[in-house]
Amino acid sequence: MSTNRARLPIALASAFITTVALGTQRAAADSGVPATDYGENCVIDPGDFSVTLDSLRARCSLEQQNAIFSDASAGTVPNGPKHGWVISPAAIQPIAPAFWTGKTFYTVPDGGHLMNQVSPAGAEGFRADVNLAPAITDGAPAGC
Repeated sequence: MSTNRARLPIALASAFITTVALGTQRAAADSGVPATDYGENCVIDPGDFSVTLDSLRARCSLEQQNAIFSDASAGTVPNGPKHGWVISPAAIQPIAPAFWTGKTFYTVPDGGHLMNQVSPAGAEGFRADVNLAPAITDGAPAGC
């Protein structure tokens, strides 16, 4: 797979997982940023992390998740271990936790690399570079 073609799945997975991973920074409840309703109980609420997490895990379709990604601005480069879950393809969601539990980021503010956690014990495998680059979907800055 070419570098450009590989960026989309990495950008989507990295942005999605690190945005909602436990331990990420969350907007304060008094941030003044209103919740965004993507329909059918898919709600992103910067003031209520539990609503956002529940929506992303159980209520938002893949199309809604893609819209959320497109609407979001690039955040800061994550660092350290981040737990996550597989969202696509849906057929492997039940077995995925036995093979993938998140990522550990080894980064500085302008990038670095990550290692996927490939077991519940946190064993590492599948290194990927992390940097800010144009998303192939719309050219906007995205983590990839």
